[in-house]
Amino acid sequence: MSGIIGILQRDGAPVDTGQLQRLTALLKYRGPHALHTWSSGAVGFGHTLLLTRGAPTETAREAELQPARLHEPRLSIAADARLDARSELQAEILAAGRGISENPSDAQLILHAYAAWGSECMHRLRGDFAFAIWDEKTATLFCARDHFGIKPFYYAAYDELFLCSNTLQVLLAHPRVTGELNESAVGDFLLFGLNCDNATTTFRDIQRLPPGHALSVSPAGVQLWRYWDVPCDGRIRYSRAEQYVEHFRSVFDAAMRERLGGDRVGVLSSGGLDSAAVAATGKILCANLPKGCEIRTYTIGYEQGNDRRDRRAAEELADALGISGNFIGTDELRAFADFDRTPPLAPEPVDDPMFASLPVSFAKIATDCRVLLSGEGSDNLLHFEMWPYV
Repeated sequence: MSGIIGILQRDGAPVDTGQLQRLTALLKYRGPHALHTWSSGAVGFGHTLLLTRGAPTETAREAELQPARLHEPRLSIAADARLDARSELQAEILAAGRGISENPSDAQLILHAYAAWGSECMHRLRGDFAFAIWDEKTATLFCARDHFGIKPFYYAAYDELFLCSNTLQVLLAHPRVTGELNESAVGDFLLFGLNCDNATTTFRDIQRLPPGHALSVSPAGVQLWRYWDVPCDGRIRYSRAEQYVEHFRSVFDAAMRERLGGDRVGVLSSGGLDSAAVAATGKILCANLPKGCEIRTYTIGYEQGNDRRDRRAAEELADALGISGNFIGTDELRAFADFDRTPPLAPEPVDDPMFASLPVSFAKIATDCRVLLSGEGSDNLLHFEMWPYV
């Protein structure tokens, strides 16, 4: 994902541009294709770009340039965003009377949506996003995180200063932010393996914007609110069982189509139902793309050992689909390997001593493709988060 950083001097002091540039440089590992900063008086944004759609050409970099700005009204944005239903949103923006280019970036779409509807634009956005918008007319910083919290968003609020980023370590690098621990979060981690409060972090000074929430920082203060919650009161009823399958397929196909981009797309594969559905649907959809797109599967595991069921199932799936199946062995990794590296493996403590297998494997996959899909989430949703409703 791209890297973002925002600084608002609530006391009106000008942003230290050197400091903004140094903090943005720490995000370079998130976005290797471009680095830009922008500041105006008491506010400043930094952005590092990761391109996932097509080749990282100079034209592509210019099209995705951030921080992005609108001159009427005077708005600026730093965003890590991948929007769904772009054409529908663009049509709504045009219907609202706003002129917009033929192929705007996701950040530009969000800016125009905010220009048209203000904070109510959140009810029209779909996708994975974390962003901050500076509204010069109202002297308001508006921040939001996507519905399910796919993109991270952290902030630190003081009387004279507000900081935000999608990367926790960058906030810790600011001299105003201390590394003092949040004892409640540490206690949760030791008892349950995770922080049970999704509005806080392991660090006392740094808060987390919860999924489906937005906040604004203005002369009136800091306001936080939920703009969306999981709809649990509605029911879908069809006369035929096949219609449920058709409805699911239409939604699933649309979600997959929005995520395909570039010459190559990877799929994390265990050979089970979830990853198999992603790979098979991707293969069908890629065949109908104008520029074409290759689907590849990647399975992470051990070369040695007795349990190779996932690997065998993944290999059979790749063979059946006629796509490239790749195995990434992690036998050389040891418990707690790379836990002290910089940048860290994870922004906060993890309870898996073999966690390094993921970033190490992802780095290898990244040499093949910049988009990686998985079937992760459905089991978790049905067996944990949504179980009371099921």
